[in-house]
Amino acid sequence: MALRTVPVRIRNGNKVLTVNALLDDGSTRSCINADVAAELGILTGDQQTLAVGTMRGATRKFKTERVSLIIESLDERTSDRIDVYTTTNVTGNLPAVNWRDISGEWMHSKNIPFSKPNGRRNVDMLIGLDYAMLHLALRKVRGKPGEPIARLTP
Repeated sequence: MALRTVPVRIRNGNKVLTVNALLDDGSTRSCINADVAAELGILTGDQQTLAVGTMRGATRKFKTERVSLIIESLDERTSDRIDVYTTTNVTGNLPAVNWRDISGEWMHSKNIPFSKPNGRRNVDMLIGLDYAMLHLALRKVRGKPGEPIARLTP
């Protein structure tokens, strides 16, 4: 359970949603579920065909739209306009990790004020290395070997 899932705010004009995002430093592009983009009021974007390589070496092509939105941290200290690609189900059925509920299992993470995932059960957005600054570790807290590392990111 070492996935870096975080709740983030996304904005289009006056419409704001909180979604669960995966910080994926193995991806070169950022994506969002198309139904979430539609809920945010982003109905169309630049249509493209995107080729995606998988861990097993296969390549999958799919039609997508590149859309623009504002991404914000929950504390509103970070806010950036980003372009993301829409897809049907960006992370499959990957659930958001509720680090707040399980942080007490490790001594080094007991007092970290983790943000609670939003009400959506799954991850709806993938933040790739096209926005590497959002992956930046501002602070790290680690425990013993084999225990998770907590990273404060923008």
